[in-house]
Amino acid sequence: MGCNSACCNSSFISPQPIFGSLFGENTTISPVDNTNLEFSTAGPTSGMIANPLTNSITVNTFGVYEINFSLTDRGAVAGVPIQYSIFLNNTTNVIVSTIFFQRGGGGGADSLDPGAKTILIALNTNDVITVRATNVTPGTHSYINPTLVVRKIG
Repeated sequence: MGCNSACCNSSFISPQPIFGSLFGENTTISPVDNTNLEFSTAGPTSGMIANPLTNSITVNTFGVYEINFSLTDRGAVAGVPIQYSIFLNNTTNVIVSTIFFQRGGGGGADSLDPGAKTILIALNTNDVITVRATNVTPGTHSYINPTLVVRKIG
């Protein structure tokens, strides 16, 4: 069977998937203001560097990427906010890359609130992705099961 221009065009051939992931523990960790969240394990990774020692993922190829992070926030004090943000090369765009938590009023047990954020962004070779807690009042919040997944989509 012959090859026509549509099936042989290199843009139709699926390239090697490019992705990376970091996962945290199922234990409570107290965040430190403007410090990377702790990830204990690198998950499946191809075409980028997932480093649990630096709590970061480094992109090896220019392109458009989907970045997803999730965690469960544990609020111990009512009315005290916290935010978790995706950082790119030590900077963030608070509007599009942040999730906010604030426990409502009243006493009683701590609140456990899951949250997630997904963004699509063009990244360059050697861009470094991290997640940080910001606006932290010590002793008021902690996090459980952080996950960071980066996937090239274009």
